[in-house]
Amino acid sequence: MFDWGDGNQSEWLGPFDQRETVNISHIWSLEGVYNITVKAKDSYGNESGWSEPLTVNIMILSLTKLRGGLGVHATITNIGKRKIWFINWNITVVGGLIQNPANGYYNGSIVGLPAGEIVNIASGAFFEIGKVKITIALQDREGVNALTKTVNGFTFGYILILLPW
Repeated sequence: MFDWGDGNQSEWLGPFDQRETVNISHIWSLEGVYNITVKAKDSYGNESGWSEPLTVNIMILSLTKLRGGLGVHATITNIGKRKIWFINWNITVVGGLIQNPANGYYNGSIVGLPAGEIVNIASGAFFEIGKVKITIALQDREGVNALTKTVNGFTFGYILILLPW
């Protein structure tokens, strides 16, 4: 059973083999810092105590204004009600005819983004020809994805055009 730290708990899951990995998800409706705990129950109905908490930081971000040109450009907006600290971002470009390894990965970090504020990010120019897939990921300081968006594009030299397919 999971306690999600927001007043919600999962139902009992299982039974599972003791070496089996179990995946479960939860969606928080409000931003904030939450402590997740879990406990187990054996086949006889004996329950463990609650685990040590795992702390998660739920961020409410928007990723908009994706555009091409000389590289990939996007706007990050904090649509929540509190300042968000330490947002890591990365832009990955894959595909094209040349598949230049120097084109593939761009990253950065934002130390603090106040509520309602925006920041623009960009990959910088790169050289490629053909269809490419672009993924922009925003993560908290522990590397947990807060938001990921993937778009397709076409490059001709240094010019990137984002496509609706």
